[in-house]
Amino acid sequence: MRWILKPTSLDPHTDRIRLIQLAIDGLPVLIIDCFALMPECLDIIKEILEGPNVKIFQNAKFDLQFFMALDIYPYPIYDTMLAGQLLRTSGGSTRANLAALAHHYLNEELDKEEQTSDWKAELSEAQLRYAARDAEVLLHLREVMIKQLAGNGVAAAALVEFSCVRAIAEMEYTGICFDTDRWERLVKRTEKERDEAMRVLYTYAGEPVAQTSLCTSDLRQCDGSGSHAPRDRFCTAGGFLHRQQLVHKTVCRQL
Repeated sequence: MRWILKPTSLDPHTDRIRLIQLAIDGLPVLIIDCFALMPECLDIIKEILEGPNVKIFQNAKFDLQFFMALDIYPYPIYDTMLAGQLLRTSGGSTRANLAALAHHYLNEELDKEEQTSDWKAELSEAQLRYAARDAEVLLHLREVMIKQLAGNGVAAAALVEFSCVRAIAEMEYTGICFDTDRWERLVKRTEKERDEAMRVLYTYAGEPVAQTSLCTSDLRQCDGSGSHAPRDRFCTAGGFLHRQQLVHKTVCRQL
């Protein structure tokens, strides 16, 4: 079961779902116009999305936040975007958007011109065809990517990613509790540890010294070619090596 939604914009707190596209093997793509059918069909959609069948999304984290606004929590989930990211280092697509994945794994070109069109107004035939095509392509994309995940030994990692996506979406949607007092204490403790570590470091390396001017021979050495470095050329003068092999460097510039 493949789901794609089309929101009116990008903020699940202020915007609404316009379309929900449902693609099932062997059946035409079903497009639900939420402006026309909500809230009457909400219970039916909730029942389908929270049922036992796998729901396939492209960038599920984004879609799930819009469903959370409707108190709908789809599960289990397969995310083609996450699958694409996992396969990136195994010869997969360097990008994980739907058009790039379709091109790489299916050798199909998706026209994304309608993606930025007005989804709040009356929908055109071109918009409906675009919406249906996006959902339909996920059917074929998932079949190919499942084999790729297994063949590259990352199927278990994909399962972890898919299982975590709802929690990540919920954190983005609702926020997380943050103990500011404890954070301040942690900052102070970390700064104290840093200062102590630097004090020990300087015992061996010496205090850093900023050198603001060098003689001509030093600048020639920085340039590396035996000629004068340009007046605006920045270079790094060699420091010194201690028994702990700590290298101290100073930044120099011809003034």
